[in-house]
Amino acid sequence: MAIHPDIRHTVHSIPVIDTHEHLEEESARLARPLDFAVLFEQYAGHDVRSAGMPEDDWQKCLKPDTPLAEKWRLFDPYYHRTRNTAYCKAIEIAVRDLYGIEELNAQTVGSLSERLAERNRPGVLRWILQERCGIERTCVNALDVQFLRSQSTCDLFRQDLAVVAFLSWPIPFDAIEEHAAASVNTFAEYAKAIDTIFAKYGPQACAVKQQSAYWRPQCFDDVADADAANIFDRTRRDPEAVSLAERKAIQDWAFHRCIRNAIDHGLPIQIHTGYKAGCNYMDLCDIAPARLNNLFVQYPRAVFDLFHIGYPYEGEVLALAKHFENVYIDFCWAWIIDPVATRQFLKRCLTALPWNKVFGFGGDYLVAEPVYGHLAIARAQITRALCELVEEEYFTVPDAVTAAQRVLHDNAAAVFRL
Repeated sequence: MAIHPDIRHTVHSIPVIDTHEHLEEESARLARPLDFAVLFEQYAGHDVRSAGMPEDDWQKCLKPDTPLAEKWRLFDPYYHRTRNTAYCKAIEIAVRDLYGIEELNAQTVGSLSERLAERNRPGVLRWILQERCGIERTCVNALDVQFLRSQSTCDLFRQDLAVVAFLSWPIPFDAIEEHAAASVNTFAEYAKAIDTIFAKYGPQACAVKQQSAYWRPQCFDDVADADAANIFDRTRRDPEAVSLAERKAIQDWAFHRCIRNAIDHGLPIQIHTGYKAGCNYMDLCDIAPARLNNLFVQYPRAVFDLFHIGYPYEGEVLALAKHFENVYIDFCWAWIIDPVATRQFLKRCLTALPWNKVFGFGGDYLVAEPVYGHLAIARAQITRALCELVEEEYFTVPDAVTAAQRVLHDNAAAVFRL
């Protein structure tokens, strides 16, 4: 298959709207020592663990005070088992293009660590994300705060309002009271606190984010206030005495209230669907996106952004987004989970969905360098998918160029008001 130069040029030159990251603030990055292991501390590390690296050895690699040579000795055998995966390929691309290291090995790991430390100075995030990646804006779900990072030193960042506190157990009442600036001892006060937090942070946010799929099923019943109030009173007195079904009920009630607040504040609702990060714990039967169906029916004025293409349940999110006006598909993280399946799924989306329903990229990283490699993989796969559609005579070249502009920039810019 030939790669059309106009399609390649367009895909590689579009200023990208990055719909999802967990990126640390630059001040936090500058305050900690960096070596090669920092680049692997997230997804690539999960593949290394899946390849058999003992957890104790992996934790030693992550510690700043472990000697570099010892880290590489522990890491190297398992790294060579995982270099084929897109998790690791994203890092190899970043290491090559950003730091001039053609191959990561015992001879180059020291040079890479030195170059990371040397570049770790003010302006490093702008250099990676804007100058090298070509990212125009990125939506950040900050993991170092409870609800929203209200101040940021990076003007490329827009912030998500996290609502996972209301879906956690035990409910972090101290944090909720702090952010709502009010006591939360009664059900009415709890309801008001949710509204207050939205009123406080909603105007600063670009979206609402919830990732409770990591610890609970993604089916949210509409629980009556009276039923939730009864559970809340016992929850506040003795959370351990509340059954699992009752915990789910109070969480379900809270998420429905969050959805109504999101509608009032004009905020899209980003929901983790499908595959879970990490290793050795996922229940594949518990992550199907179709469980969210009732929300799309009940809240037609809400905008739902289904993350990670629901992998490996892509067909479910495609059917939901095709049927419901208020459901969108987000390709964040997906290009490095399974790039071939994701490329094929993009073709399915672009031949089955209105093409305004697709958000094409989100790096989903804590550290900036792998975002570069992830985006390089995404651009290559998007280019190939569009060229295949042209070769198959489904798209013209102008169609493919328009699709690229929509998928990588225009759709997300419109929905997230960027």
